[in-house]
Amino acid sequence: MPPKSEAKVDNSLAPEDFFFVPGRDEGLSLLTEPKWYWRYVPKANICAFSVSDYADHNTLTNQVIADAMTVRNFTQGIEFNRVPAVAHDVRFVKNVVGIGEKWLLSGAAGERLRNRYTWHGAGRTQEESVVETNAFLSDLKTDPTVSPIPVTSEDLGDRPFVIEARNLFNYYHFLIETLPRLQIAVDLKHRGPIYICYKGQKPSAFARAYVDALFPEIAGQVEFLETPQEFDDAIIDFGFDHYYFTARDDIIPPATEAMPQGQGHLLKNTSRHAYRIFRHNSYMADLRSLRERALAAISRLDTSQLPRKFWVQRNPSSERSRDMLNEDRLVAKLQEQGFTALRFEDYSPLEQIALMANAEVMASHHGAAFANMMFASPDAYVIEIGTAQTALGRWGDFFGAAHVSRTNYVTFFADHNWDTPDQVPNFDDHGHIGVALGTDGIKRVSQFTGALVGAAPTGLSKPEVEALAEMLTKTNATNALQTVLNQYSELVNESIPMLQARATILDAKDDVHGLFDTLTRIRRIAPGRPRPLERMIWLTRRMGRRDLADVLVAEHAQRFPKRHAEFRKKIRWYKGA
Repeated sequence: MPPKSEAKVDNSLAPEDFFFVPGRDEGLSLLTEPKWYWRYVPKANICAFSVSDYADHNTLTNQVIADAMTVRNFTQGIEFNRVPAVAHDVRFVKNVVGIGEKWLLSGAAGERLRNRYTWHGAGRTQEESVVETNAFLSDLKTDPTVSPIPVTSEDLGDRPFVIEARNLFNYYHFLIETLPRLQIAVDLKHRGPIYICYKGQKPSAFARAYVDALFPEIAGQVEFLETPQEFDDAIIDFGFDHYYFTARDDIIPPATEAMPQGQGHLLKNTSRHAYRIFRHNSYMADLRSLRERALAAISRLDTSQLPRKFWVQRNPSSERSRDMLNEDRLVAKLQEQGFTALRFEDYSPLEQIALMANAEVMASHHGAAFANMMFASPDAYVIEIGTAQTALGRWGDFFGAAHVSRTNYVTFFADHNWDTPDQVPNFDDHGHIGVALGTDGIKRVSQFTGALVGAAPTGLSKPEVEALAEMLTKTNATNALQTVLNQYSELVNESIPMLQARATILDAKDDVHGLFDTLTRIRRIAPGRPRPLERMIWLTRRMGRRDLADVLVAEHAQRFPKRHAEFRKKIRWYKGA
């Protein structure tokens, strides 16, 4: 075991003296030429709904949801590569990595490093730190002294493979940020020691259990070391998630095709804000590798006795347990729908993976259990009960796990389980506050889950059916939506939300004539809406009805003169356009 280091992170340094620059500063070489730095991948279906008892909380979370689903929602997902590298004079302090006298931006550790540098830089304000750091990192893209990261073929000898970990007691950080990187050691066929360097209290038992279960071929080489630690030479991994923003375009091209409309400024933006948005739309390649390894590991398990619909409870004896107010009332509703209440801690690592991999619906209140979403089926529904506090500060933490599994991740933002539920707590002053779900929230969540599992609620009012149809539409639960619309067929033809839901189903089925008829009904109820008429005009082309197009285009010109000229530019296929 190497001796502990006395190194410290000095956040008062100027950016050029603090941040390690790959390709300019000496001490980091890749062990292989990257075949790719990043690539486009499909995304998860992520959506959320506000169910607070307080109108101002719903206003707040609705805005968070709207931003996440529009200006922060990439059209494609991004997978960032992570590769092995050799580092000289490398230090592991707290949960960050230093090379020489500077500190490395890579992966989750890099994000924490930059946050602390911004928040705790002595002798300057946070605003000054932000401006100076952004300028320094942005200038690297045109700095002629920065070259591509060198690749070495040197003999690795008995050098250790070393991974930094935030800690080894938080399940989320271990499963998402630390454990996947052992795959890099496997791919290297590494035979030397493997150190996972951690900060804080001693490792929880689950850390060793997951290493043993998922990486049995190297488990005997893995040792947990408390930081700080220092090595003359070590094999580490290097992720390209931060390097993407500072590398020249000829080294790493920008992800242009993924940008939402009007958000091209994010492409190579070196701000922390841009990094967070990218993180919410991406994942690291080793996370996908861990998912693949885990699913292979359970392929021969007998999972016939595991529940397919379940609510995950928290262990009340845990130091980090946060009680959910009215959890018992919600669980009672779910059990009527065939759900089982369970605790992940009662299952082995492989059983936990199998639970998620075979789940039809998993639900719980906000917590580390959602890291297991990375093992979920693309057809599963993973339902989280959160709060305005988690919407503002924690919601995006699980997006990567959702994207790598391409599952359906649905969040209901409810209330806070504390003495002043009309107030939104903040993490700095109040810590992480648990969830409270009111009567209306219980009703809406259980109506949604009932529809998903074939137990669509009866006796709903027209507004309740409309709200349920909207949720099912946004979550792509087409079969459940069809069942609900059939069950309440007498309400559909007089309800724009339900007709829009029917239109979604017909569009998915490519039923052009059925879709046209449904849009006609919507137009009759709301003749002042331009979009139904515009969709109908587009459909006339697929229907081969130019005669009908003439009538509808003329009506569009009459009803919506301010939109008509711009619309005509879009339908160049129409005669006279």
